[in-house]
Formats: sequence, structure tokens, C-alpha cells
Amino acid sequence: MHYRSIWIVMLFVSLSCFFSGVNAHLLTYKTISTDNGLPSNEIHYIMQDSKGYVWIGTKNGLCRWDSKNFEYFTVTDGLPNNEVLYLYEDSKGRIWISCFSAELCYFFNGSIHNTRNTSFLNRIKNYPGTMLTELNNELYYTSIDGKLNIFNFLTQKMTAYDKLGTLPTFSYLQYKGKIWGVQDVRIRDSLIAKNAKTLTWFKDSSYYTPYYYYPNLPRLDIVTRMDFKNREYAFQYGMDTPFYHAAFTDKDLQTAIYNDGKVLEIYKDHIIQKKDNYVLKVKYANRAHVFPINKNLYIGSTSGLLFCPQIPILEFNQDQNINNTARFIFRYANNTYVVNSEYQLINIDNQKQVNQLNENAVNLYNILYFKNKFYLTTSFDIFSLSNPNGIIEKYKNTNPLIVPNFKYITPSKKNNSFFVANGGRNGILFVDFKTNISKPLMVDIAMKVYSIYEDGQSRLWYSTTNKVYYTDEYYNGIKNSREFVLDPSNAVFCKSIQEDKRGNLFFTTNGGVFVYDGKHKYRIDRSNLLSDNECNKILIDTLRSCFWVATKDGLDRIGYFKENGGLKFKALSKFFASDGLRSDNINDILMDSNKLYIATDKGVNILDDINYRPDTMSIPVYIKLTAINAVADKGYDTIKTISLEHDRNNLTIGFSALYFLRRDRLKIKAYLYRNNNLVSQSEITGDKIDYYSLNDGDYKLILYAFDQDYRYLNGRSAPFEFTIKPPYYKTWWFILGSGLLIIVISTSLLLWSQNRRKKRALQQAELQAKLNESTLKSLQSQMNPHFVFNSLNTIQSFITEKNEEGAIDYLSDFSGLIREILEQSVHTFISLENEIQFLRHYVQLEITRFKSKFDVVWTIELDEDDLADIYIPTMLIQPIVENAVKHGVSSLNDIEGHIEISIDLVHDNLLRVVVKDNGRPVPHKKFKGNSIAVQTIKDRLNIYTKNKLKGEYHLVISETGATATITIPI
Repeated sequence: MHYRSIWIVMLFVSLSCFFSGVNAHLLTYKTISTDNGLPSNEIHYIMQDSKGYVWIGTKNGLCRWDSKNFEYFTVTDGLPNNEVLYLYEDSKGRIWISCFSAELCYFFNGSIHNTRNTSFLNRIKNYPGTMLTELNNELYYTSIDGKLNIFNFLTQKMTAYDKLGTLPTFSYLQYKGKIWGVQDVRIRDSLIAKNAKTLTWFKDSSYYTPYYYYPNLPRLDIVTRMDFKNREYAFQYGMDTPFYHAAFTDKDLQTAIYNDGKVLEIYKDHIIQKKDNYVLKVKYANRAHVFPINKNLYIGSTSGLLFCPQIPILEFNQDQNINNTARFIFRYANNTYVVNSEYQLINIDNQKQVNQLNENAVNLYNILYFKNKFYLTTSFDIFSLSNPNGIIEKYKNTNPLIVPNFKYITPSKKNNSFFVANGGRNGILFVDFKTNISKPLMVDIAMKVYSIYEDGQSRLWYSTTNKVYYTDEYYNGIKNSREFVLDPSNAVFCKSIQEDKRGNLFFTTNGGVFVYDGKHKYRIDRSNLLSDNECNKILIDTLRSCFWVATKDGLDRIGYFKENGGLKFKALSKFFASDGLRSDNINDILMDSNKLYIATDKGVNILDDINYRPDTMSIPVYIKLTAINAVADKGYDTIKTISLEHDRNNLTIGFSALYFLRRDRLKIKAYLYRNNNLVSQSEITGDKIDYYSLNDGDYKLILYAFDQDYRYLNGRSAPFEFTIKPPYYKTWWFILGSGLLIIVISTSLLLWSQNRRKKRALQQAELQAKLNESTLKSLQSQMNPHFVFNSLNTIQSFITEKNEEGAIDYLSDFSGLIREILEQSVHTFISLENEIQFLRHYVQLEITRFKSKFDVVWTIELDEDDLADIYIPTMLIQPIVENAVKHGVSSLNDIEGHIEISIDLVHDNLLRVVVKDNGRPVPHKKFKGNSIAVQTIKDRLNIYTKNKLKGEYHLVISETGATATITIPI
């Protein structure tokens, strides 16, 4: 799409004035043709459906436009003929299509319904290209035989209206629940018969009238009544009394259209928009269809579609022989002038060169309007003029020390004097244009100054290539200058400095706009509000609390206001080439009344309403599935419930965002949810979204559309829901069956394993018992010889001492003890009662042996019943008592020995035996670790367990004797 110029006259008395060359403004529009995707440049009909799509019937097919892309329909999609003459949407949302054929068809739910797939359409034969309408489930149309037919969708009955006989083609309108039919007059030449009459019909009544009626398409409730005899027209609802009258003088007027408060007069080759007194001139080849739809103007012709969005940006007619590169713009005597890149002064209202700067002029830098005079700075000259058509004066530099490179000029507070920024030597000049006297003010003659401004607080501000300074001592030379840092991190080039009526300073730079309110510094740039950082001009509108910024990539209007002791800024509006500007590169701007004049590098525009902001609207967004696993199918659009197998998880999803006003500025964001959790968020740059390798789950896709410059213009799609089925191994029945199978197998394995472990444990226990028994017997067999050996030593000592009686008594007691040992040797365990009895015999033998050198005290804290019930390993306590005798009390010579034996229970499952003596400690230390008996006790305790408890042996040696403690599990 591209912008072209449409002739529009701002003020006119008659069309003859227009054609004789009266000044004209241009209304911008977009031309849409086959170059942009239309199937044909010959347009027959245009309509917008209830969803927001624009349908265009052409000579070579039908297309649906979503403001960006075209969707095409031809005979291959179901049309009876490619030449589409008329379109109509009924109350059910069906788009009826009348082609150059008697066969009717309609579009509904993503596909064309025709006689081949919808049986009742075989009964409807429409006169090709004629209008039709629907009311109360009845379709009104002109049949192929020229009669009015009514088809009832509920009863499927056809009614032919015969009273009127054969009809001329009719146009239909609806008003107050009634259908009106008016004769469809085809104007084929410029002459209209003054006495012609047309037929008007309503149900059972019909009459002829001198008026010609035209429906105000796409509206069906308003009709235009044309009176060619008296040269007037009127608008009326249905056949009610007209609510608007107007006269016309030009015989070439075809009709008039009323829409949204605007009156459009349609001529053979141009349109007058009467509300604004604009003339829109387009070559129609004697035929055009004008459709005002939702404040936008669509003009279908034989050369394509002209689309005029209702953005109030106008143009001037441009002569190809005139250089319209507008460097600076100014107004004089209600005319608009520009200074172009060739230093020509052009009156752009009539496209004439009115003056020329000196041929030596090089580089335009600045224009100043001050006290009815214009001043222009160039590299070597400063020009001044009072009238663009008059004499151009030139400042004559009389100071030979000044090397001119004039950049900027600003008035001083002294009459007829100016400050001039000089990019050569002597950076700031004080100039009196009456006397041509200039005085250098800079001490540093090498400093090059590019902009300068004297503010309301008597401070002089000036900028160099990368710095800004200010001083309050300057009329007699620049003194005490201080740097004002705009950007501490990156140097910026300040092009101009201005001040509003509230004392706020504005700095125009190549890094955005800086504002200083006396306390705080603010930066407005591309990161927040501006279209581009390269700013060319600022225009402050204090009355409306805003300022305009001309950048190299668009025009911005920024509002500002005080809040909480500081300034706040907000974007009010933005304009680009896509809105109708001749270029995005804005060189200069000028405000005059309620209009803004915009100088671009390709010509001049007018913003007809400086307060313009688009009306609030909702942007419809629609989603459809277009491809699965890269296989496209139009049928996907008709699927209501989308449920896909797990291996069909690569989706291409198309969408339409219907935003005709500023489609180039539209942003789309996509949010994909899986099982109500956000899994993807992205900004879409194309017209489709691809999702690959989606996991199984329930999905929901929502698209948000918004104008990036006017966020209140937005919309969102309805949730697009689809399901990716899980693979069979993730289905509930597979998981349940697998779970049950695993449970059965696991249970079987567990039972088998438990049985096997029990058998092994039993076998191991039996084996361990046999092993323990064998070990105990082995240790016991070691114990018996040990005791016998010690007893024989005792008998030997008696014999050695020749104590026969003692030897006999001891031998008698010993033989009794041996019998007890022999009886115990066949058993692994012995009752505690028998063990104590055995120990008493043994102790008595030892007392006899050592000639009563010690005594033994017994402490037994057990019941007699417990003594009989408790069983312990045989010969386990005797070695401890023996050690207390042999290594304890037997070596005492000076004192009497004493042994205490105590037996009790610990925690009801451990038998504790404590043997304490008062013997010498050294023998005990020597004995510790070397005694075979002690090691045997430890080994026996280590292999003897009961109730998961093991016995323990402890020996404590002190200066007063030794204490041996043994615990035995019972």
C-alpha cells in the first residue's frame, strides 16, 4: 500500500473555481491494487461484516481483508463465477455473494455454501448483481425472470410477488421493520432526464415518483432522495420526512451519501466532503462505488481500491517541477511557504517559486520570525525579509576579525539586537542589524557555538558540539560560564534551546529532549516517549500544556504537567508516513490556529486538528488453526473441538487483527497456557505462530493486540483451546493396568522373597545354633582342664606341706566338685541356682587351699524361684571368681583378703554378676589381657546372644583392688 494525493479544496464557491486552479489541499489515502494483493483492480462492491472484516468483490474473485492480508475465494473455492457484483450479510452472519451468475451462494463458518452442498440454494435464482436483503428469516431478491421473490428459511417456501409484474432491478432498504424497494437507476451518461420517474415499492403498495432513491450503503436504513429536476437532494430514514436538504448546481453530481454526520457529494471524477468543504478528486473512469464504513472512506473504482482512514492529515498538491524538500516552513498572509534544499522560497499553496536566496547561500541552519520579519542563518550570511515575495536583505559583516559560520540567531532583550551563534572564530556575536555592527562576546575565540538563547532570568545559554553552558554576565563579554551537563555518560549535540512561559527550558538534541524546570532535569527519548532520539525541532504549546517534537522518524506530541513538585510527561499522539505524512523525517513544524504545518524532506503536510487522537475502539482478534505437522487444510477453520493425537503436536496457528486505522503500528502478543499454567509468551511479527513438539495437555492461546502509540486502542482474542492427547503409555487405563500388573508382580516377588528369606534365616539359625553349641562346648572343654589344673596344684601344695588330712579333705571336696563339673560338661546351660551352688563349693576349696587368708561375702538379690528359672552358660562365672582369688587376695600377706560376690538383674533381661576383691593392683595389670580364662569368657559372651542382646565383661582395677563385672542376657 502507498499514499497518494487526492485533490481537496479547502474553500470553494463552485467547482468551476476548482477546475480553474484555486488553491487546493490534499487528503491522503492508500491505494490498494493488484500490486498489494487484490485479485483485480476493477472493484464492484465493498462491505464490512459484523466481525470487522472488509469484503471486496472484484472482477476476478472475492477477497476478505483483515487490514493486512487478503484471503481469496474463487470458483475453486465454491463461487459460481469469479466476477462478484454484490455482497450482503444477513442476521445470522451469512455473507451472501451475488456473482455474474443466476446462482446465489454464501460464506459461513469458514466455507462457501453453494448449490452443490446446500440444497435449498437450487431453488433461488437471482438476477445477476442485484441487491438482496433479509428480514425475519425471509430473503428478498429479484429473480432471474425479473420478479420479486421471497424465500422463507424456516418453511423453505418460495413466494413470488406477482403484483408488480416484471420489475426493473431493485435496491432494498430496511427501516422500522419494513422492507422498501426502490428502482435501481443505472446512470450511464452525464444527462439525467428531468421528467424521469422511478418506481418505489413497499409490500402491497407501489407508486412512481420523480425522485431517484439511493441507499446509503452499507447502511440500509438511510436513503438519499435525488431531485435532478430542481437540483437538490435530501436524506431520510426509510420513507420518512427528510432530515437534511441541500441544493447543488453542478449537473455532474451523481448522488450524495450521508454517514456519521458527514455529507459526501459524488461527482463523475471527484468527491466533495461537504462538512469540511474539501474536494476529493479521483479518476473513476465514469464509475465509482463510495462506501463510508466506520469513519473510513472506501472508494472502489476500475483502478483499484482507495482507502482513506479518517486521520486528519492533509497534503499540498506538488508540482513535479518544484523541489518540495521542505527545510523550513513559515506562514505569511494566509499562505504557506517553505525554504527548500535549493534555497528557494516556494509558495506551496500554488506551487510557485516566489524568491531565491543569494546564490552564495550554503547550509540552512535556522529561521526566526521576530517583529514581522523573518531571519534565516546560513554558513556565510544572515538573510532577512518582511515579505516572501519582496526584497531579501543580507546582513553585512563589517568586522574583519569575525570568521562567519552563522548557525543560530535569537533576539536579545535590547531593541534591534540579536545574539548569533557562530560556528567559526568568535563563537558568540552581539549583532545590531540597523547599524550592521557586530561585537564578539567570547573570550575564547576558538570556541565554536551552534545554538544560543537568552532566558527569562537574564541568563545566556549556548551550546557547542558536545556541551551546554550558561552565564549571567554576557553583554560586555562572556564571563563566569558554567557547564550544564545534559548527559553525564554520553555527550549529546544540542541543536536549539527554548523556554516556555512557565520558565521551563527545553533542549533539542541528537539524544532526545531535555527539560529543566530550575530544580530537576528530565530526559525524554526513544526509551520512553519519543519516536526517535534524533530531534530536529521542538514546538512548545504552553496553552495546551504540550510540546511537539519533530524527529527523523516521526512526529510526537508530548503532554507535560506539574505533579508532586516536579514535571510529569505523557505521550499524546504520534504521526508517521503510514498515517499520511509524506515522510517520517520531519525538518520543521509550525502552528497556526488549530492546524499544524509539517515540513518533511518530501513535502508538506497539514494536521487539520492538533488535538486529534483516535477514538476509542476495540480491535477484533480472531484465531484459526491453519496447519498440523506442516500440512495445511482450510477445513481446520471449521473444527469446533480440536483434540489431536500426541504425534500431531506441531501446530501453525493463523490470526487476524482487524485494525484498519494504523495497521503498521499494531503490536500482537501471544500467551500460551498449558493446563492453566503460562508456558509461552511472545511478541508476534508475522501473521502466524508456530508451536513445535507440544507436550500433551489442555492448551489455551490468547492474543492481545494494541496500537503501540495509543495503548487504549486494543483488543484480545477469544481463548483458542485445543488438546494434545497423551500417548497410550500416559493414558489412565494404561497407567492403571500397568499399576495393577506391577502390584501383582511385586506382591508375588515380595512373598516369594519373604518365604525364601525365612527359609534361609531358619537354616542359618539352625546352623548358627549348632555352631554356637559346638563353640561353647569347645570353650567349656578349655575351661574344665584349666580348673582341674589349678585344683591339682592345690592338692600338690597340701602334699608338699605333708598335710595329709588337709589333702584328703581337699581331695574329697575336689572329687565332689569334679563330679559336678562332669555333670555340667554334657550341658551347654546351667540353672543359676546350680551355678551358685557350684561356685560355693569352688570358693570353699579355694579358702581351704589358701588357708583361710580371705573370706567371701555373697549378695544375691533374686528370688529363689528366679534362681531356678534363669539359665546361663556353664562355667562362665567361675573363672572370674578364680581370678579374684589367684590374682587378687592370694598375694596378700599383711592384710586379710576379702571378696564380694553380688548377683542381680538389670532391666529384667540382663543378669549382672559383680566380683570385687581387695587384692594388689600390679598383678591385675599384669594379668589383664594375658589370662586365658578371661579371653575365654569374652569369646563365649561374644557368640552368646539372647533377645538380640549380648553379654559384656568389664574389669576395673584400682589401688584398693579389682572389680570384675559380667552381664549375661537371659
